[in-house]
Amino acid sequence: MKIFPLLLASLVFLLACSEGDATFDTDDAEVVTVKAYMMKLGDSANTRLKQDTLLPADSIVFLANIEPSRSIRITEFYWQIDSSTTHSEFSYRTNVPNAGKHTAKFILLDRFSDTLQDSVTFWIAPYPVLDLQNWIPKNGTSAVPTEKELSFAWNVTIENPLAVTKYPFLLKCGTDTLADTLLSSPQFVYTKGFPALQRCAWTVFATDNFGRSSAQKIQSDFFTGKDSNEDSLGSAYAILDLPNSALKDSLQFKLFDSAGSEVSVQESFMDWNESVFFMGNLPAADYKVQLFHPVYSDYTSDTISFSVQSGKVTHIPNISLADTVKPEIFCADCSKDSLSWEDTLKFVIEEKGLPLFSSSIRVTFDGSTTSKWNFNEDSLFILTSDLSKSFAWHPLTISFSDRAGNYTSKSFFVEPGNSCVETLTEATIHVENSITIPIRNLCSNLTPKRFFWDIDQDGNWDGEMAADGDFAFKTFSGSLFHLFANEILVTILYESGATYKATFTLYVDGVSG
Repeated sequence: MKIFPLLLASLVFLLACSEGDATFDTDDAEVVTVKAYMMKLGDSANTRLKQDTLLPADSIVFLANIEPSRSIRITEFYWQIDSSTTHSEFSYRTNVPNAGKHTAKFILLDRFSDTLQDSVTFWIAPYPVLDLQNWIPKNGTSAVPTEKELSFAWNVTIENPLAVTKYPFLLKCGTDTLADTLLSSPQFVYTKGFPALQRCAWTVFATDNFGRSSAQKIQSDFFTGKDSNEDSLGSAYAILDLPNSALKDSLQFKLFDSAGSEVSVQESFMDWNESVFFMGNLPAADYKVQLFHPVYSDYTSDTISFSVQSGKVTHIPNISLADTVKPEIFCADCSKDSLSWEDTLKFVIEEKGLPLFSSSIRVTFDGSTTSKWNFNEDSLFILTSDLSKSFAWHPLTISFSDRAGNYTSKSFFVEPGNSCVETLTEATIHVENSITIPIRNLCSNLTPKRFFWDIDQDGNWDGEMAADGDFAFKTFSGSLFHLFANEILVTILYESGATYKATFTLYVDGVSG
């Protein structure tokens, strides 16, 4: 039997294992560590941070370090920011737009399913946010005393706790700046007094040392009261809706009393930073006002009625100066909407708003857009040298929009650049001689039916014949002509019903008339 040899081998193995040199020593084991770090893209390559404060636009690089790297067999590893999607990379680059505190973990699983992990913490700096509902003085506060101090206060709803927040503050009354300062707390007290019967406006926003500013400002106004010398006077203001800043410098106004007579104004201004129009020192009464631009008359407001009360500032309804008038186009050389074929076709565009941009003009000739034109101030010149002539009328359309978006389009018809009829261009004979006047058809796609001659401009035919091909001629005696210069008209009637004509001048020497 073979049982004895097996028992002997087992005994030898057990004896060997009992020897001291086979004992496991924990001091010989290597400790495996995982370290997580972070850096901002653009930092030094040796930068290793465990926490930082960043902006939403910053790119963050997360780095994992495993020591000793040879001592572990990895089955899975990944980065995870907060509870978001995992990313299986040792070095992972991203950016985090959401403000607040965030944690990024690096997690590693070895072949025994043991978990090793480390994390970094970072703060994404928020934009400061102002409370846009609560502040003092309230918007539209009236009768503010002119000789007392006035307190301004507001709230911040979101603030970066790791940053220093400042508040740029601006206070104006009329066109005068009373305060323009940078505050370290959300409050301000003005102590130097205000002008009487004036609209004052203040603006504030928040900014921090991370370069973050609040997306919205607090913009508010208030109105000062009267003083002892202005018992019978008041003032008025309006917010202007002006579609183009180019109109600002020359804008003017007229003020009328209730009877329609123009009234002079002692104090007025237009503050374009605030889009405010103000009139002061007005006697209490009913008025009408109209604003206009002296050059671009399309920009004229409606006539607006309002009343001024003693010791108060009147808010006139907002005044709009919108151009709603379409530009017009004129053709001096046209007969109604038709004009002759010339080397240059001339048109005038009348626009009483801001000058037109040539890029808004579109010219269509025979159904196709052409760029063969020039525009100078109010004159449009269309060049025909590169346009194809034909034996039919040419449709021409000119369209454009002014700078306010008002659209105009007008169509014209240009006479045929060519005629289907050819005859003499000019001729001279003596009254005792005769002349043969030819007519030739130039349009191969048309079939002549009859030929006609009119030699005395009376509207009646002095000769005609049926067509036998594309050519015909007729001879006339010089004695038939009674003028030195005679316009000769020749005409072809075609089988299709179309007619084409041509003319020339015949000079006759020796006529008695």
